[in-house]
Amino acid sequence: MSKNKTQMLFMAKTGLIFKAHEAQQLLEAVRDVCDPPQVVIALLPHMVDSRNAYTLIEHNLSSADRLRVQHLMGQALLPILGLASGHYRIDLSNDLDRVTLRKLIENSNRTAFLRKKSGLKDTSQHTNYHGFRNEILHGKPFVLEPKFLDSAPRFGYLELDYVQLGRAPCHALSHKRFEQMLQLCQLDRMGAGMGVATAVSKAGNNVRNSISTPPNSSPIITESGFPPQRPFTRRVFEEYEKMNTIKNYIDFGAGLNRSIELTPLPSEQSSTKLDTSEGEEGSSHSPVESEDKILPDITHNIEVDAEDSTLRRGITPATPAIPAAPNVCTARRLLFNIQWCLSTRWITVNQAIRLLGAWPVAFETSRCDLVCTIFDRITDLHHFSGVLSALTDDEAAQTLYQLGMLNVLTPLWPDNYYELALAQYEEREMAKALVRLAIDEPGENWQNETFGWSRDEKIPGWELNYSWLKDGGFPEKGFLSLEYYSGADKGCGPVWPTRRDLAAHTLCGLPDDLDVFEMQIDSLSMRNVVQRQH
Repeated sequence: MSKNKTQMLFMAKTGLIFKAHEAQQLLEAVRDVCDPPQVVIALLPHMVDSRNAYTLIEHNLSSADRLRVQHLMGQALLPILGLASGHYRIDLSNDLDRVTLRKLIENSNRTAFLRKKSGLKDTSQHTNYHGFRNEILHGKPFVLEPKFLDSAPRFGYLELDYVQLGRAPCHALSHKRFEQMLQLCQLDRMGAGMGVATAVSKAGNNVRNSISTPPNSSPIITESGFPPQRPFTRRVFEEYEKMNTIKNYIDFGAGLNRSIELTPLPSEQSSTKLDTSEGEEGSSHSPVESEDKILPDITHNIEVDAEDSTLRRGITPATPAIPAAPNVCTARRLLFNIQWCLSTRWITVNQAIRLLGAWPVAFETSRCDLVCTIFDRITDLHHFSGVLSALTDDEAAQTLYQLGMLNVLTPLWPDNYYELALAQYEEREMAKALVRLAIDEPGENWQNETFGWSRDEKIPGWELNYSWLKDGGFPEKGFLSLEYYSGADKGCGPVWPTRRDLAAHTLCGLPDDLDVFEMQIDSLSMRNVVQRQH
């Protein structure tokens, strides 16, 4: 009988896609003969979407079982939960790794179709609208096409970075609930946090903050709460170039594989209480704020529609929405907890900066893995330079390498230093945007620009050639470096129609509060004039 039920489960899921209530019925049918975590692992690749996958896990697994599933499924679980961005090492002889690749291809096909249908610009690395980057197959560079899995060999390894281009953000967590999330993950009790590498002073100038920000303090940002801008340096682009040219320059996963353990310090508060009287604008229609009650000591019931009534009959969820971390924590376990917390929740860039600053110093080599998770859950992606501002130069370079310039930078706020290899599509597109801005915006906004056919040999006295603007005239090789500046003290300034047009075709897009954003950039542009007058 036991064998028959197990066979029934695997036959029932073959070639089928389930909603949460349908998967629950299958699980109940074999619960008496099968280990629930193993059944959940078998069903998760067949869930219709990430929300239903989350519901299946939450209604059937304790925190310990959920961590067990995360360990057993590894990288396969991330695209199932909607957190696909990151680095993957696919063993083509392993069935679960092939499931991982299939889920990534499904995700990429869906988002590529929707972006083409919407007329959005191609921000991919290979000009094919897909999210696969930096692929290495059997030790050699490779461009992964969606049809690859149909004829993929059953041996060897495929390594790649994946960036999730499809985004449908909800309301971000409120400040209070975000702080509760940090407490429940015990980040506030794991010793010194890494702090942020770059901050913005009240004068608006970029400064280096060499002292780590304590976990319970906030990084320095502008007076209005505007996230800081990351000032790129030559070192950032030197590291970025090494990552592109030197094989195995990045030791992916090394930080997560280290056996460093932290024991959270004693806390004065035994539990975190949620102030249910807190009034939040828009909470009545926000799925994040209305459903996700962050309570560590009670179970959490997710409302489901009529067809999901099976879930309500005598089944009590065993896992809180955001579980408390265990007493001893490794970098991988801490990342698992944060990924679980964010799988159905969204955060702002300022909250992401807070999270990165609180990341324990003992786990510093794994912070780039956290950045990829954060990228998938940012509501205000046009501020992502603020996330880069929290990172060291090496971490910022790795983020650009893994996620791509066209996916993390925005022409709405282009003021920065750039080194661009025009042979690379995404860097060439960034250069085209800077050329158009140089023409449309007033003043000498290109500072110290250089160009050469090799990185080390510059053309003496080079200036922007207007032949670049002709059809087919833009060079597809060579190296361009410049500092873009739009401060009013040098007769420069933003031309917003141009910036809007360029930004509308990037992954960051246009923010909902575009007028507020423009006013803030305009005020920063004028600030140097005021300082000079005084």
